[in-house]
Amino acid sequence: MSEDIGQDANIFPDGIPLFVYTFLEHDADGVLQHETTLQIEGEEDIIVTKGFYEIIDEVKDEHIDSQDYNSLYELAADLTKEAERLREEAERIENSTRSVADLFNANDRTT
Repeated sequence: MSEDIGQDANIFPDGIPLFVYTFLEHDADGVLQHETTLQIEGEEDIIVTKGFYEIIDEVKDEHIDSQDYNSLYELAADLTKEAERLREEAERIENSTRSVADLFNANDRTT
C-alpha cells in the first residue's frame, strides 16, 4: 500500500492543489469501470468514468498502429500479475472469514 504524500499535482503557477483518486469497480450491468475523481480545492469533485474495455481498446489500437506487439505482451503480463494479487487477497479474506466461522461453529457444537 502506498503512503499518502498529499496532493497529486498543482494546477496553474499559483499552485491550486489537485487530488486524483482512481477506482476499479463493476457497474450495475457488471461492466468493469475505471473511475477517476479529481478534487480541486474550492470546487466540486469531477468524476470521470470509463469502461475498462474502452481503455484496453485504446491501448490495443495504439500498439496495433505501431505494430508494437512486445508492449502488448508486457501489458498483458502485468495485468495478469495484478489479477493474481487480487485473487490472493480475496483468498486470504475468504480463508480468514471461514476460519472465524469454523471457530464459532466449533464452539456451538460443544454446547
